[in-house]
Amino acid sequence: MVEEAMKRYRVVYERDESGWWVASVRGVRGCHTQGRTVDEARRRIREALELFVDDARRASIVDDVKLPSAATRAIRAYATLRKKADEEDRRAARAARHAVRVLRRGRLRMSARDAARLLGRTLEDECTRRGAAAGPVAPAGPSAHRGRVGEALIPLLRPSSERFRHGPRRLG
Repeated sequence: MVEEAMKRYRVVYERDESGWWVASVRGVRGCHTQGRTVDEARRRIREALELFVDDARRASIVDDVKLPSAATRAIRAYATLRKKADEEDRRAARAARHAVRVLRRGRLRMSARDAARLLGRTLEDECTRRGAAAGPVAPAGPSAHRGRVGEALIPLLRPSSERFRHGPRRLG
């Protein structure tokens, strides 16, 4: 059985003088709708397209939102800076992993919590940043080492020899 290529439709969204967003499907004469928001117009345009073509449910819709040039420049500037920030985040994460390895191995053999604190982070902060469940935050003071460490950081903070010798373990 040969699969049919999914049809793609380009939809142009433009703001009209009354503030509504008008959506028009290029290449399908008379297929247009409107909405108070771009999302509303996007939902409605698929319904309108179903009146014109059979494959509207399976079709791919490519959005082309027409904006003033100042807004387009602002979006491009943001995208450029966001890309640079993401690259810097990746570099910082690599540097942090290297620093943790240095602190946890060799003569230092620091605890995971001490290594994280030296890097200006808490284990709970790192788990939250990485989207892992950190569990309850440990109280400050002598018992602080008893707080739960997020599962996502255990492989990073445990020395590799310990990772393989003991396998995965649950802290708690």
